[in-house]
Amino acid sequence: MMADPTGRVARSGSPLSMPRRSGRVVRASSKVSTALNTFEKATAEAIEGNVRNARSESVESEFEPAPESRKSRSSGETGRNMLQKLVELLEKSYEEMRELKEETKELKQKRKATQQGSLIKELQQELRDATAELTEARVQLEAFTAAASSTAAS
Repeated sequence: MMADPTGRVARSGSPLSMPRRSGRVVRASSKVSTALNTFEKATAEAIEGNVRNARSESVESEFEPAPESRKSRSSGETGRNMLQKLVELLEKSYEEMRELKEETKELKQKRKATQQGSLIKELQQELRDATAELTEARVQLEAFTAAASSTAAS
């Protein structure tokens, strides 16, 4: 099969032959290409800007700028300095995490103590109420027994 210029597919003589398309590549018009390139370029610039801003903000917040020196340092010394700063930042981060864990633990203990305190107050109130009910029941029972004994005595 062969595609002729009108786009029809032509078959060759063999029934098992696969259809073939012409090797001509279809290209987008210049307007479409320009629009796509403009869109891709704008998107790429926006992404690069966002990434650059994010990197610079994170770097500025974590690192102090290195003082400008006149002579260049060897890569080993620079690497050591960077590793030293990294170790210092990790130590600082570790200390902050440890402090946060301690604060969280203290808050949980305070919350639990507050809950237990309110539970104790509720139980004390229930105990007072039960004591008052028992006192009232005792008074009624004494009055009932006194009335029963006076009736039995007469």
